[in-house]
Amino acid sequence: MEKKVYDYSADKVKTQIVEVFRSRRNEATVADVIASTGLPKVQVDEQLPAIADEFGARLKVTQSGEMLYSFPEGFKSRYRGFVPGLKRFWKRFKTVGIKVGTAVFKVWIVVMLIGYFVLFLAIALIALLVSMAASVAGNSSDSRSSRDDGGGIMGFMIAGRLFQFFMEIWFYSAIFDELDGTADARRYAKRQKKRRPIHQAIFSFVFGDGDPNADRDALERRVVIEFLRSHKGIITTDEFMAITGRSDSEAEKELLRYMVEFEGEPRVSDEGTIYYAFDAVMRGKYRVERPFDTVRTSDPGVDLPYKKERRFSINPTKSNVWYGIFNGVNILFGSYFLYNALTVGSSVLAGSTAHVTGSTYLYAIAYVLFGQSLPLVTIVLGVVPVVFAILFYLIPALRYSALKTENEKNGIENLRRDVNRYVLANPQAVVPAAVPVSRAGVVPRDPEKAREALVAALAAARGADIAQSGGATAYAFTETARSRADIAKVRAGIDTARFDVGGTVFDSGTP
Repeated sequence: MEKKVYDYSADKVKTQIVEVFRSRRNEATVADVIASTGLPKVQVDEQLPAIADEFGARLKVTQSGEMLYSFPEGFKSRYRGFVPGLKRFWKRFKTVGIKVGTAVFKVWIVVMLIGYFVLFLAIALIALLVSMAASVAGNSSDSRSSRDDGGGIMGFMIAGRLFQFFMEIWFYSAIFDELDGTADARRYAKRQKKRRPIHQAIFSFVFGDGDPNADRDALERRVVIEFLRSHKGIITTDEFMAITGRSDSEAEKELLRYMVEFEGEPRVSDEGTIYYAFDAVMRGKYRVERPFDTVRTSDPGVDLPYKKERRFSINPTKSNVWYGIFNGVNILFGSYFLYNALTVGSSVLAGSTAHVTGSTYLYAIAYVLFGQSLPLVTIVLGVVPVVFAILFYLIPALRYSALKTENEKNGIENLRRDVNRYVLANPQAVVPAAVPVSRAGVVPRDPEKAREALVAALAAARGADIAQSGGATAYAFTETARSRADIAKVRAGIDTARFDVGGTVFDSGTP
């Protein structure tokens, strides 16, 4: 039986192609691969983009206009092998671990906020009642007894007010309105309707409120595909960089992945410009053509929103400060009980060696309430609240540092997008200070310095000429201007009629 050209082992073909590149110092054309392997061109054309994506190929154009695939980093797979597998495992493990750890700590937060606050308050109340009873029993008839009784009652009232204070914070968060001085009833009621439950607000302080750029990859894909469908199915690296804000190397790697996923292929124009053609995404019933001489930020059909700043928390700053102060209760009580458990221990009630003094009185009450179990007091009242309080401060601190790094990276990407668009639209005379900095998303901490560095990096990558313009350094991106004009000619020569699906020749709903 004759074997069909499309009936082949992809892995076997890939292995043969890779061997050809290795034998030719990691560089070859499609014709070289066909000549060395005898493989049908359709098989090479299908598998070469996947190999280029997996091993990070660079595309070059020879003087004769031939496309040359180059693998400067060799053939270390990005997807297969021990190291990539370990990275994928670690990524999944880290994702699951963070989710599980976050869920457990959220439960712990609720337990600590309710349980331990009530527990510490109950111990304090019992200690006050015991003190009041002892005072009354020892001084039942004199005026001093009356004063002590009044002091005990006052202590009880203070403890009750503390409990009421806690309940208001938990259920209504009314304390924050008092702190803000909100006296107007209607304004107070309006704010109450918008206010989140206190536990959600505290989760926001500890863990944040999610990533506003979480759907970025999916959105980028839709925008790039829309650009292709409205620009005759072709795109250049410069245009991809102007749409996404990626660097030159990142854009090339991403376009290789797009070729695999959307059946694209690299092509070379008659003037030697590399571009990527995606005929498959053009075949559809609905297609809208838009101006393609440049990438316009005002065109919503081909415009990707800027990356947003990832905020530490949506809570008011004053609220977060108070959550930190409330956590100090756990630090104070936990440290107190842990210190006494380690220094005084069980001797607090041990006969003549008893240490029941003013500073250890509350510890002695707790020691009795916990059945005189030193390990129980040490762990439950000491170790647990102290560890919780440390994590309560540590997690937001680490997250704050990570957010600064992430926002700076996203700001650089947003600014690189502005630079790439400006250069693509005005390649002949680029003055870094003239590049507009969009404030629609997050910006770098020092946008002027970052802008200078990004323009200089792009100029080095594109071989731009350096000149002076009004005393300032200017760059002439001659190659960008040439390739832009060349691609305009390529697009002008494409007849989109060949992508039309035509009329219906069969309808399953027709008898």
